[in-house]
Amino acid sequence: MGVNQPHRVVTAFRDVIEYTNQRAPGDRYKITALTTRVFDNDTFNVTNDACNQMSSGAALLVSPDGGTVHEALSAVSSKLHVPLLSASAARSPGSQLTRFGVTLRPQAHGALAALIHGLRWPRLYYIYDATEGLDRLQEILAALPADYGLEVQHVRRVRGEKAAIEFLQERENLEWDTDKFILLDCNLETARRIIQYAYGKRRAYYTFLYARYVSTLHAPKFRALVTFQRGKKTVRNIPCPQTLPDHWQDTQVYEDSKVLSLRILQDDASSHHSAVRAASRDSYYSSSESITEEEALAYDATLVVSDTLTRLSRERPELGMELFQDASSGQSSQCYGSPLVPYKHGQAIAELLKKTSVNGTTGQIMFDEQGQRVGFSVDVMELTSKQKMQKEPPFLMYKDANDTSDNEDNLEGYCKDLIVKLMRAMGRDYTIRLVKDNKYGASRQEADIAVAPLTITAERSQAVYFTEPFMRSGLAVLVRRADLEPLSVFSVFSFLRPLSWEVWLCLLSAYVAVALLLLVINRLNLAVATPPRAPPGSCSHLYNSLWYSLGAFMSEECNNCRPKSVGSRVISCGWWFFVLVMLSMYTAQLWVNQPFKPPAGPVKDVKELATQEKVEYGIVRDSAVEEFFRNTKDPFYARMWDSMASFNNTMTATNEDGVTRVRESEGNYAFIMDTHKIEHVSQKAPCDLVQVGDTFHPSGYGVVVSHKSPLK
Repeated sequence: MGVNQPHRVVTAFRDVIEYTNQRAPGDRYKITALTTRVFDNDTFNVTNDACNQMSSGAALLVSPDGGTVHEALSAVSSKLHVPLLSASAARSPGSQLTRFGVTLRPQAHGALAALIHGLRWPRLYYIYDATEGLDRLQEILAALPADYGLEVQHVRRVRGEKAAIEFLQERENLEWDTDKFILLDCNLETARRIIQYAYGKRRAYYTFLYARYVSTLHAPKFRALVTFQRGKKTVRNIPCPQTLPDHWQDTQVYEDSKVLSLRILQDDASSHHSAVRAASRDSYYSSSESITEEEALAYDATLVVSDTLTRLSRERPELGMELFQDASSGQSSQCYGSPLVPYKHGQAIAELLKKTSVNGTTGQIMFDEQGQRVGFSVDVMELTSKQKMQKEPPFLMYKDANDTSDNEDNLEGYCKDLIVKLMRAMGRDYTIRLVKDNKYGASRQEADIAVAPLTITAERSQAVYFTEPFMRSGLAVLVRRADLEPLSVFSVFSFLRPLSWEVWLCLLSAYVAVALLLLVINRLNLAVATPPRAPPGSCSHLYNSLWYSLGAFMSEECNNCRPKSVGSRVISCGWWFFVLVMLSMYTAQLWVNQPFKPPAGPVKDVKELATQEKVEYGIVRDSAVEEFFRNTKDPFYARMWDSMASFNNTMTATNEDGVTRVRESEGNYAFIMDTHKIEHVSQKAPCDLVQVGDTFHPSGYGVVVSHKSPLK
């Protein structure tokens, strides 16, 4: 019986029945689906249609919906002793099932309570949209440990996203600087809008927990962090995950969000789903579509029905034969007689229903004596746009770019060297772990010590303890070079620039004159020598004199032609002294008049950047840089913050995203970041980035230690 459900769920219900009948032996019974669509709050038609189906020979009722429809069918089940299989739990957690009914959808309040306790929420806001929301909140609070002391600050029922956003605006104005832990118990689209609004304002102060199961399964996009298992074991020390339905990824705002949720679908649900649809003749679905939670529960409901009737015919064949004969003749039960005629096989079928143990698309399916589902598992999921951990070169990098494992041997960088030496000096064992959420500025109380390029700020110092700075830094502007021609230092004649052409010409003339003078003196000495000497040697050749004079510039001498006479030695000493003076002058001029121009950008410094309108600029959101601009008292930087807020999405999630945007902007975007990181990226190929202007807002990086850590 389909109740107020779209065509997808009704078709899914029929698909599984057809799939089950195809796999059944030829001499075995066949299941027939009698489906009727009704609407919520229409209890009269719900009751009337249920009675008509029972009069037509229906052996049990299946309802994919809850609310008033569920209550109406529960009343019919209780009066007529008709087994009721509900694919949706009653909306009120405290409501009791009929003794002839079972429910497939697990209650979520136990998992929600365990998650709140594991994440150590100190307080919460509860936003809900249904009348039974307060009952659900009461169940969650009752499931928490008695000594936990969770403070419920605000409870607000909303009738749409507008009312919820107005409520958050009100709390933001009154509690702008406090962390807000919000439990959302509303439909999925309303929750998406609420979170999108909150994260567009001050995402660092919001953590959301979606109180209902996510509705779609995209197994390759999810990663399970922890599983709650009812009736099997208790899960403790729950990590802080980030969870969203896959189809929310179309909004960039969720890329690094703190949004938690639950899922009951198994990772292999899609394979069950594909097999069933392959056997179906219905072409309503595309093979690439994903299975929804409602479809999965409809599949599982049919599996439970098939398993129950199979066990009935095997364990109690006489009763099974009588049941099928009554169903074929339409003698199941009568609603319209007086007195009412209960269904004589209802008790037996209900007992077999509660003994079900099958593996479906939502995991292992079992029920307790009250018909509630037990032995189920609920996954806490993490949505990630990247499967690798956040790196911050040159502070932390992978040794092998192809190996992104997070073991210590595969990491290198300044921060790793610092923590290793620090722990060895303290004589302590340690384990290095990378952050899970790509953000090292969020406090989650998961580590004793953190080493990162983490700027020391007053706000952070209230939450953690900072050591003395291990590195001084500051902010600067990163832009794309406007002139990407090769540097002029590589020009062939750039070395001539420190001296004018007249000086170079005089130097060349002096060089030739000294060489000729040395040659003449050497030859005269040979001519007047007494007694006559041997024929002229190598010193009397012109090329040796030239080489000897040139060697003075290189601090080298010609071993084959050393001056021997007094005159030649005096000339040599004068020449060497002259060369020493010229080299000193050349070096000084080379430093003053650099042989290359510094690379130019679209702006010269931060002041020009703030006053122009062509180049947009941004920072990393939820960072110490954002905190500086947002809270500054300097009117100049305050105007820059107002400008960044007016730009269209100029802030980025990470420094890497900012650097990439600068490279791709063709000079129309500038990024403000720490000088050490600018120095690193500007020296890497393709060498198209440059820092402009001086450093401003000096700061320091410190090692973070938890206040509760013994290392403090």
